[in-house]
Amino acid sequence: MKASRVAIAVVVLVGATVASSAQNNDRLTIATDSLETCVVDQPCYQQLRAGAATAPLQWRIVKGSLPEGLQLDARSGVISGFATTAAEYEVQIEVSDSSNPPQTASRSFSSKTVPTLAMDWGTPPTLQTTTISGTVTVSNNAENVLDLTAIIVAVNERGKAFALGYQHFDLPAKSTELRITFSSQLPGGRYTIRADAIGEVAARHRIYRAAREAGAFQVPAQ
Repeated sequence: MKASRVAIAVVVLVGATVASSAQNNDRLTIATDSLETCVVDQPCYQQLRAGAATAPLQWRIVKGSLPEGLQLDARSGVISGFATTAAEYEVQIEVSDSSNPPQTASRSFSSKTVPTLAMDWGTPPTLQTTTISGTVTVSNNAENVLDLTAIIVAVNERGKAFALGYQHFDLPAKSTELRITFSSQLPGGRYTIRADAIGEVAARHRIYRAAREAGAFQVPAQ
């Protein structure tokens, strides 16, 4: 008798587990794990996907927002457009399906948009006696080659500029952190270091800019 009751209990437990598993498998989910990084002024496209969904679906943003220039299509679940600014962002997206009753699921994402042309200090400017030197890095996040001009200058307290470095070259598409070295001896004075990069895509009539600034540096008079 006891064995029979145990057997029945086992069958009931297994049946409940299977039913629970089936219900979980039928539950609507957002299957997309992450949002891609988009590049400013470049076409951006990503298809969001749902699991265990009964079409048609409806997508919407319930918290936060996409960067300016990007939109979520409510019917297709496609994020597309051209981002206008570089930024980090967080957004919560919800999807609902056409089951009876309708199911809903939501998921939070963190992502960012990056500039087409980026510049940073590789080795920040340093002063040794009367010489200021360092490196900058330039990155091209776009699909097009950039006709790049980079110039680094030291500007003294009177507004007079001294060139520390200059280069002009083609910056390949999707290239990251190419280093440009600069160094020059300067007359006495107080200096701010300014690095500027200008990248052109002539075929698209586009010009991109990036800049960095450091200082001040006090160069002793000799």
